[in-house]
Amino acid sequence: MKFVRGRLPYSLSVEYYTDFRNAYYHEKRGIKEQLLQISCAEKEAIFEALKLNGQEQNRYYKYQFLLDNCTTRAREIIRKNTLTPVVFKNILPEKKPTFRNLIHEYLDSGKHYWSKLGIDLLLGSRIDRKVTNEEAMFLPDYLLKGFDSASINGKTSLLSFYLIRSSIHSP
Repeated sequence: MKFVRGRLPYSLSVEYYTDFRNAYYHEKRGIKEQLLQISCAEKEAIFEALKLNGQEQNRYYKYQFLLDNCTTRAREIIRKNTLTPVVFKNILPEKKPTFRNLIHEYLDSGKHYWSKLGIDLLLGSRIDRKVTNEEAMFLPDYLLKGFDSASINGKTSLLSFYLIRSSIHSP
């Protein structure tokens, strides 16, 4: 019930990349890496913000599946630590989807049909409202699309390129 009400206490954990990568490899999960065209000063600011966020007194938060999760927090840390505003172009189709549409698309692609049923039962009708462009970025794939289309100063693409590291290859 705490999950449904958005009161589930979550915490950020910090680990070495090689440990993270190896765990995903053993779980047969993929990793997507997206390289952003930002300055050294912005990279340093993001790194410092991540370190601050990982401190014991800052790492706990009330997880809200749709609006405040690990994906939305990554977006906000990047957004708050760039020198000029990040502008996200529209990544949604003309007929705006609902949270349910996006969740179903995500779970169907991974063949997680029982999870889909569970989400439908637990979250009920509140996930039937249309999402905004930024709200869609609560899912990792939509955050990737968001940064893929993002710009700074109206002209510079924020994205350099991204790599997909498949879990079927050795680390």
